[in-house]
Amino acid sequence: MNRNFFYKIIVFLNEKASKQVFTNSAKEHKIIHIGTHAESDNVSPEFSRLIFAKNTEDENNLLYTFEIYNQNLASNLAILTACETGKPTFQPGEGMISLAHAFNYAGSESILTSLWKIDEKSSAKIIENFYGHLKMGLPKDEALQKAKLDYLSTAEGRTLSPEYWAGLVLIGDASPIDFQPFNLWWIWALLFVIVLFALFFFVKNRIASKRRLRTSK
Repeated sequence: MNRNFFYKIIVFLNEKASKQVFTNSAKEHKIIHIGTHAESDNVSPEFSRLIFAKNTEDENNLLYTFEIYNQNLASNLAILTACETGKPTFQPGEGMISLAHAFNYAGSESILTSLWKIDEKSSAKIIENFYGHLKMGLPKDEALQKAKLDYLSTAEGRTLSPEYWAGLVLIGDASPIDFQPFNLWWIWALLFVIVLFALFFFVKNRIASKRRLRTSK
């Protein structure tokens, strides 16, 4: 499979990973990956939140579940590696609510999320392998399965426990991601054809003008 493609990656780290930057930049990407802290509210799940960095002292750096429902976060995949982002809590009249559910409602076709407090090192290895399998064109669920098997093939001791790897789950559409936004060749071909037509009509008009000039003489 040919995987020579162009895609753009935008990364925000440390103080640049603020709530304001996220809300302004996270619209309609193939993948939205949030590797920050999260807090789950078991009593009022709509107040479960992602915790971003602060640019200023008075800046609100908390993104609540109820705010996510009102945003446009259209993507093929949202990856939420913060703890308990997929932990559901029942809300009377609404059903099961979680940060992952909010991202799905906001437009993310599928969500890779955590059901409990995950180990940072093990989850980082799994996510890295997951990206590798996605780039090979595998469906998201199969890519996650293979990423976990890759992790288990090198893990030792207590890190083999499901506590370290089973908490990452996929929710929603499992179809592969096409990382190639568009083929450039047809655009250049179309431009070439347009130029040829323009040149043809230009030459044709010049010849016609010369003939009219000769006729008038």
